[in-house]
Amino acid sequence: MHIVLAITLQSENSHFYATLKNEGLLISRLYTMLMRNAGIKGVNRINIEFSPKFEKTRIDPLMYSVLSVYWPFHPEEDLDETNELKRWHSITRELSKVLKEIFQKNDWETKVIRDAEKALLSSGFEHRFELIKEKSSPNRKLRARVTLNPGLNSNDIFAEIFKGKESIKEVLLFKLDTTEFDYSILSKKIEWINDTLVSIIGLNGEVVFKINVEDFSVERDISPKGNSVEYIKEELLILDSNTPKTIVLNILKKRLPESLHKFIA
Repeated sequence: MHIVLAITLQSENSHFYATLKNEGLLISRLYTMLMRNAGIKGVNRINIEFSPKFEKTRIDPLMYSVLSVYWPFHPEEDLDETNELKRWHSITRELSKVLKEIFQKNDWETKVIRDAEKALLSSGFEHRFELIKEKSSPNRKLRARVTLNPGLNSNDIFAEIFKGKESIKEVLLFKLDTTEFDYSILSKKIEWINDTLVSIIGLNGEVVFKINVEDFSVERDISPKGNSVEYIKEELLILDSNTPKTIVLNILKKRLPESLHKFIA
């Protein structure tokens, strides 16, 4: 279920609207990841939408079972004069109230709501989520893992290299858009090629990244080879307005992981 919490602003203060929009995205992303880590199967995403008026959600109903909720909360009146952290605390507490009501109506356990609220308020809204569990190098001297660090303006995915209990390096792999949630397509497992070279394996078994832990250089291989004759011919077909839509869709499906096929119109 994709829960959309629609919050109606009572004025057209564009600056405050933009601020709340970013803050709502951050808090809803953190809540979503906490739900996933808790193993909640009924909810695959929570999204907070601030708008000047109540509007019907634009999410494709074929992709998500959407529960759109009007949230009787007046953020400008309540939060305009507060500092950032206090405002986030207020939004989180209000979010917890409405989520608790939703969970109770669906006969879901509400403890995860209390746990998520406590985790957010106590952390200062800084969370790092493990996407791939760490794996040791062949000589057991180093370990690597992949983590997600949601921030106000981006979702950052890192490879972290450890020596003993100490993190010695973070290597940025992706800076995702703040609305992007399908992290699983980016990486599946870690394999050490040798004691100094670690690879991140993609969903289809391909090597997505190679990281040299001597200088922490990164080799990326995340897109189709653009210089092959076959690839260029496909590009020409996509650009040609006379190409049947079915052919274009087949090219896109071949290039994209299966988990993304549902996004192709």
